Amino acid sequence: MKKAMPAGRQGFTIIELMVTVAIIAILAALIMVSFSNIKAKNRDAKRMGDLKSISNALNLYYSLHHSFLSTSGVPIHLDGTDTISSALVSEEFIPAPIIDPLDSGNYIYQYDSMNGMDYTLSFCLETDSIQSYSPAGCYTIKP
Repeated sequence: MKKAMPAGRQGFTIIELMVTVAIIAILAALIMVSFSNIKAKNRDAKRMGDLKSISNALNLYYSLHHSFLSTSGVPIHLDGTDTISSALVSEEFIPAPIIDPLDSGNYIYQYDSMNGMDYTLSFCLETDSIQSYSPAGCYTIKP
């Protein structure tokens, strides 16, 4: 036997449904913000690994040629199609061009020295999650 609904009560009111949807929307927004922050930290960690790989490849190049790759003083954006990446791949110091996970022009190589003994790698981070690179911003490293 079915129970009869009390008079005037037949389900959820529109206000109850709107409150429920609003709560779900707020929770979803909080999760998305948290997720995007985690993704940015992961990209920064990948950038640091990429820069270590590029630096190691450049040091291997130097040990073989007794000079770093010359750019005639012009900064080169390492975007996968540049001459620096091509040289490091062709000499098998890296298996494939290394590019930034978000912006393909974020890594910048510049040959600094007339005697072939120095270079600068420039890059930018999104977060302050990497020790010694806080707050988020653009940095340079040298060998």
